[in-house]
Amino acid sequence: MARPPALVRAGGPTSWTGHVALYNLHMRSLAVTIVALFTCERAECAPDLAWMRTDRDAPDWCPHLPGQIEGLRYVRRDALDFCDALVKAHKQGMPTSSLMVDVGTAEWAAEALIARGFGHPVITFECRGHVAYQLGQKLRFYNDSGLRLVHSCVSDHNGLGLLLRAMDSSSMIQSAVEDPGARWKARRERREGPSSEAVAVVSLDSALESRSLAALGWPALVGSKVGFIKVDVQGLEEPVLRGGIITLLSHAPFLFYEDSMLPTADQKGALIARLLREGRRKGLAPPSGKLRYICECKNDCFCSPRSGHP
Repeated sequence: MARPPALVRAGGPTSWTGHVALYNLHMRSLAVTIVALFTCERAECAPDLAWMRTDRDAPDWCPHLPGQIEGLRYVRRDALDFCDALVKAHKQGMPTSSLMVDVGTAEWAAEALIARGFGHPVITFECRGHVAYQLGQKLRFYNDSGLRLVHSCVSDHNGLGLLLRAMDSSSMIQSAVEDPGARWKARRERREGPSSEAVAVVSLDSALESRSLAALGWPALVGSKVGFIKVDVQGLEEPVLRGGIITLLSHAPFLFYEDSMLPTADQKGALIARLLREGRRKGLAPPSGKLRYICECKNDCFCSPRSGHP
């Protein structure tokens, strides 16, 4: 039998024995992979398979609904509310080439994946360490050049903070994890491990500046438009948006944020109007700046930018 060509390396061709050894090692590795694929239990394989497809019952107007949220009624409802807002923004002229910023990824990353499905480059922030790690192992995250996952909390400053753990209701605000809907989750976290974790904190304005995007390997996005910002951070919406006020005044992105946990005086779009006024008073925009937002609010607010006075 004729021998195959010698492998060429920096040190020169390998010997015939070395070639055979490498070939055998490759075949053993392939065999192990095949066995693992065919012996994987359904409970282990199904989540990864779900991450590779879309929801079989996704509506025509939201075809990119992720498959991993099938059967999760509340998660699916929130994802469809976000998708509805994104589609409205497209209809109002937002290009799919604009950057979508997702603050609060959560285990399912539904909003980030929906936006990617429509073609948006996406940067998504997850505060919880174990969730960020698990998401980072998904093929959809490490094999997509248009998606960046950042393990950091977002607020109105840069530095360090303490995250109070309560599963998907984790928050940097004590009152948020003492809410009846979150209290049992906090108790479960305490039973299973630490009740809090130290976290890095960054403001949106810092995270979205040119050198930050370049550091993420996105030089092509430097100077591009931020088109849409989604915020779901268990009561920390005000500091997150305040820390992004320069981005709001410079890019006028569409906004989608949780409204139900805000003080009554800041609900129904009042928060955005107040933050814009504060930004103008601080000289971040001319006092006569014409940017304003029109908000549609239920549990979440969808806010569309407008120029000119009402």
